[in-house]
Amino acid sequence: MKTATSQHAVIAKKGDLNLETLRGLACFLLVFGHLIGYPLTSGLRLDEGNVFHLFNVTLEHTRMPLFAFLGGIVFSFRGIVAGKRSAFLKGKVVRLLVPLIFVGPLFVYVQKNSGVANIGVTGDSIDYYLSVLWMSRFHYWFLQAMFLVFSFHLLLSFLVKKPLIQYLLGMIFGSICLILLPSDINIFSLSGFFFLLPFFSFGALLGILRIDDFKSDRAVKLVAIAIFLIFAYYKFESYGSGGWGKDSLFGLIFGLISCFMLYSLGIQNRILIFIGNFSFSIYLYHVFFLAAVRVVLVKLGITDVLVNIFFGMVMGISGPIAVHVLLSKFNLTSIAFLGQKKAAS
Repeated sequence: MKTATSQHAVIAKKGDLNLETLRGLACFLLVFGHLIGYPLTSGLRLDEGNVFHLFNVTLEHTRMPLFAFLGGIVFSFRGIVAGKRSAFLKGKVVRLLVPLIFVGPLFVYVQKNSGVANIGVTGDSIDYYLSVLWMSRFHYWFLQAMFLVFSFHLLLSFLVKKPLIQYLLGMIFGSICLILLPSDINIFSLSGFFFLLPFFSFGALLGILRIDDFKSDRAVKLVAIAIFLIFAYYKFESYGSGGWGKDSLFGLIFGLISCFMLYSLGIQNRILIFIGNFSFSIYLYHVFFLAAVRVVLVKLGITDVLVNIFFGMVMGISGPIAVHVLLSKFNLTSIAFLGQKKAAS
């Protein structure tokens, strides 16, 4: 008879393709989100109310929560092992903070001096470029916030031994902080930490509960899809009004529903699986290629929105994959710029 641990390992292995597919989907949503940006301020700077922008805003409760949610599921497969906490923390420093140090300031400099940056850069000094290391700047807030998420569960593991209780407490604490505390605590992306913690903990909770039979039920899938569509409709229709942001109760519930709905579908797609394998590198480097595409298309005088979206998506996905393949060939560059050891040859 298989033990619960071995059964969990089998379930985790079977779910890998689904998780990698969702990582790939999250990458598409991320690149698309930064490509479209906000009206007149970032990205393609489309007009207010443009359909691409409205679609982008509607899915703001899905993009980053999905990354955190998937991270929580994977985290639950091993959790934090007593006696290996220092190794766990060291691993997260290398994976999250080392790339932040080497890539973050470089990104700010490139965006400031590209001439047609996808994201507006307000400062122009070394101090401002380096502030990405300790302040919530651009999309690199996610690295700081996720480091805090892992650190939170590391500390909680000293106090709470049962993972189920630990993850429930993470959901409750994160939800309360997200809704009640200000959303602009930018020091080391504290607000981002409050935003991601409920979704990460929710993923970890589902990961240890082993709900495969439940989520594979057709009725559950249909109900999840229906609720998601209802929330998406209200978000779409409420654009411009208050109370529907990422830090609202609506945003929290919408994000949790979105993550569960996508997870319950059990989708497996070869292209998305391939992309999902490079999700971290795509997260780090897609913005460089979006900026490069903008520079080239502007110089060529090409302003068509669909053309910009096509080339932006293609380069925003394929460019970072190429960078990953190149950097992972050498241990030093792999650790510094990818947060991992050299790929095995």
